[in-house]
Amino acid sequence: MFVRLVATVAALCLSFNAAAAKPVPLPMPIAQDLPVELVMSQEEIAVDVPNTASAMGAQFGLIGALIGSAVQNSQAKTAEKRIADMRNLLLDYRFNERMEQAVRAKLAGEGFSPNPQVVVMPTEWDAVSAKDSAQLPQDVLVITPRYSMSNTLNGLTVSLNVRYVHRERKSNGKVKEIWRLHRPYTFQYSVTDYPSEDGAIDRRWLAMGPAGVSALIDNGIAQVTDMLAYDFSAAGRAESATKIKNEKIPFAGNIYRGRSLRATPEHVWVRTGNARFQNINGYASLNAGKMTAVAAPIATPAAATAETQVAAPAAPVQQAAPAAEAAPAPAAADAGAGGR
Repeated sequence: MFVRLVATVAALCLSFNAAAAKPVPLPMPIAQDLPVELVMSQEEIAVDVPNTASAMGAQFGLIGALIGSAVQNSQAKTAEKRIADMRNLLLDYRFNERMEQAVRAKLAGEGFSPNPQVVVMPTEWDAVSAKDSAQLPQDVLVITPRYSMSNTLNGLTVSLNVRYVHRERKSNGKVKEIWRLHRPYTFQYSVTDYPSEDGAIDRRWLAMGPAGVSALIDNGIAQVTDMLAYDFSAAGRAESATKIKNEKIPFAGNIYRGRSLRATPEHVWVRTGNARFQNINGYASLNAGKMTAVAAPIATPAAATAETQVAAPAAPVQQAAPAAEAAPAPAAADAGAGGR
């Protein structure tokens, strides 16, 4: 556990150093033949566990971190057992293929490249090994998708971690990376009527069946790739360059802080951060009624179904969130590591 803790701290330090460079405005488009690495880091849905080690370490020092690490390890083992049925439910779901298709479609749009050169890395290890290649691109857009559930099964998240990286090979052969841009995009479903009965939330997810849960993940993929396309567009770049005020954004019983980019009765987008570090988070609420509706959708003619599957416009639409969904306090969010 101690070794794992030290390794985590070291990795965070390296990440901070890599991202510490002052952000440089990117050209429009970024490059004529933009190298893109799409890193597929998962073979199955991950499970997020609260980062107890860091939280207790910050409060109680090394002893607290060690105790927190033990607690976190126990939570991770419990979560892995609990997520097993969901993984079996999604056994035939092709997350990587669907995400790749969506990302490729967005890269063909404004702001990226007329001729993006996409290389798919089947695993993170392949991405690391590729740095030893003699054909290592000097500037590359690295996109790492992820999907996960919280350890209590009260949340489902789809995300994209996007970095524009400048790489230089030093005289000793090692590669130095400077992050020119780093943007996380996440879309999170939260269960607002979490049942108190033991195992009830598990049964509710499983009752949705593969098609119901897959539909939620598909929408999450569409949302985060829309965020990516918008953020690199001319409109998105201009908007992101303006100061982000700490606005209160009420939605589904929570209050989020940041700038509202898109507000509908079903979901909101919120930009947070500053000139150096920004991210876009999307939030959607789930309850028993919504989960049942997704599990048993109303039959529609084939032509109408095809129309509903068209991706929403990348540019955000400003609408007021319903007043009935406003609430005086924000909800706590899970933070932590997931599994493959």
